[in-house]
Amino acid sequence: MNQHFNRETAARTDRIAHYEEIMDRILRIIRTDGMTPGVYECVRPDLKELRDYYASPEWLEDYAADEAGLLPEGLKRGVLSQDGIDDLLERFDDLKKKPNHEEQLVQLYFDQKQTLDLFLEHGAISRAQYDQSLGEMARRLGMEEEEEGNG
Repeated sequence: MNQHFNRETAARTDRIAHYEEIMDRILRIIRTDGMTPGVYECVRPDLKELRDYYASPEWLEDYAADEAGLLPEGLKRGVLSQDGIDDLLERFDDLKKKPNHEEQLVQLYFDQKQTLDLFLEHGAISRAQYDQSLGEMARRLGMEEEEEGNG
């Protein structure tokens, strides 16, 4: 029985250490490069592995073993902190939902074009003003004028 306990404890310790390494690697990258879509793409496989562990029965067993005092004293166990891992995953979930810079520019272009369309439709600006404004906006945003002259 004692031999089983030692093997189980060793496997548990190895597993926790593995996920600690993943969490540390992600945090190190965030400290170095910040929270950007590029960083998200870089750490996405690690985040998936961490998320899968956090949702697994193994995490619950490891957490219970920690609460029961069954883990070695010197073992780093931040990955067993519900708040720590939750916060990390939540930060990247929020980042995933934010449009990147290029998507923001595209959205800005179409929002502004819609406003220009309304101004032209209601006679607030001339066709020449519309074309000039749309062309200038497209140039500044680095957009191609797909719909120039339409309105």
